[in-house]
Amino acid sequence: MAAAVRSVQSLIGYFDLDPNRALDLILEAFEQKPSNVGFLELLPLFRKENFVQVLGFKFQSHTRAVTEAAAATAKAAAAAAAADESDGPKTTGTAAGAYTHPLFSSTYALSVGWDVR
Repeated sequence: MAAAVRSVQSLIGYFDLDPNRALDLILEAFEQKPSNVGFLELLPLFRKENFVQVLGFKFQSHTRAVTEAAAATAKAAAAAAAADESDGPKTTGTAAGAYTHPLFSSTYALSVGWDVR
């Protein structure tokens, strides 16, 4: 997996790709294949503040209607937060820090019918 991480990092740098768009694409791929936890190893390539911002935009686009895509985004975000918190609790600037906002809370997700398990 280390080779894949280096390859992604090299592609972003070589083609001068927008890191937020690259993160969005990685999250999209993870939403489609949540069983592939290899995507979680790519997340440390990105700044955590950007991660929270990209997730916010993704959830904002899903607020008009609860869809399968919204549930997939919630699952990907929860997995990323769990992976981020597995090396010890942090408070600010972490992926899990996004969940202090009501939009990201599991209570909200359950209230609109998302299965976040």
